Amino acid sequence: MPEIEAVERRLPSKRKALLLALRENDWEVRAVSRDIIEWWHDEIWCIASVRENYGFTLHLWFNSYSGKYDGLDNVIAWPDATLSEAGPDPYGSEPRLDFNSPNFSANLAAFIETLHRRRLRGS
Repeated sequence: MPEIEAVERRLPSKRKALLLALRENDWEVRAVSRDIIEWWHDEIWCIASVRENYGFTLHLWFNSYSGKYDGLDNVIAWPDATLSEAGPDPYGSEPRLDFNSPNFSANLAAFIETLHRRRLRGS
């Protein structure tokens, strides 16, 4: 698994904004997996809390596909990296952050808040 510093150097600006927001809100990227489960998966980050509920982990499933009619560029927070053979549904699973959204900054803040609430619940 590549170190996050190596991954960070090649991140597009909105993914880098997500990484910075995670750091600012006491999350640490512990592992990055590029083991692709489905063709639309880009990578999976395992993040861990470094404050409340210390060590609580979530997996961020990055999905990327530039389709003719249906471009897909999002990330979904999921408690388990091995949910199923396909992973979480890239269109229907929540919480989800769409990188192509015109309200990206507001959606990023809401996404981080949702991760914090999950951290407090422990699920």
